[in-house]
Amino acid sequence: MTDVHCIVPARIGSSRFPGKPLFKLCGKEMIVRTLERALLADCFGRIVCATDSEQIAEVVSNAGFDFVMTGPAATGSDRVAEAARMLGLDLVVNLQGDEPLVEPSVLSDVAQELALHPDCWVTVACPLNPAESTLETVVKVRV
Repeated sequence: MTDVHCIVPARIGSSRFPGKPLFKLCGKEMIVRTLERALLADCFGRIVCATDSEQIAEVVSNAGFDFVMTGPAATGSDRVAEAARMLGLDLVVNLQGDEPLVEPSVLSDVAQELALHPDCWVTVACPLNPAESTLETVVKVRV
C-alpha cells in the first residue's frame, strides 16, 4: 500500500483568534494536541506541521514533531500543498491545526481511502445543520 502522510498547517495570524495554534488546552498547545491525534491514528508515513511561524515551529519541535517552514499562504490548503512539494510527498491528508479532538479512526479511514484511490480527493463531511447553512465560516460540501 502507498504511504500516506499527514500535514498540519498552522499560522499565528488568524483573523478571528490570533495565536490560536499556541492556545493551551489542558496544559498543551492546540497544535501539539492536533499532532498527537494524528499520531494516534497510527497510519501515516510522516506527520509534519507546516507553518510560517518560528513560535509554532519551536513548540512543535519541542514536542517531538517535525515541521517545515513555508511562505505566506492564502489558505491552510495552500500551505499544505507548498509543504508537500518541498518534502516530495505525494499522498497527503490535510489535518487543520485547530482539530485537537479529531477522531484518530476518522484519520485512519481517510488515509486508507486515499491509499486505495490515489487519483481521487477524499474528504470528511457530515449533514449540514440548517441553522448554519448561511454562515460563511461553515464549510459546505455539495454532492
